[in-house]
Amino acid sequence: MNIGRNVLIWLVILVIGLVVLQSLFGNSMTSNSSKIAISQFEDLVDQGQVTEVVIQGTTASGGTAAGRRFTAEIPPGGMELFLSKMDSSGITY
Repeated sequence: MNIGRNVLIWLVILVIGLVVLQSLFGNSMTSNSSKIAISQFEDLVDQGQVTEVVIQGTTASGGTAAGRRFTAEIPPGGMELFLSKMDSSGITY
């Protein structure tokens, strides 16, 4: 009986530890980024400051040459224009 209880306690401690680690280090792309308007994103692209972009659904996440992280929502129907802007600016996505 005592062994089973000890194992259960260690499992609970392990699960709590994993939850804490996930909350600290999980999904670092969005947790350290600021949400900006798509127009601000386009301004950054025009200024040549955007170095990387990751597109997930209608959300574009990326970074600038200065190390700033950002996310922006691509408006409905604007994906084609968004992608052509990325292509013409030479930004990989």
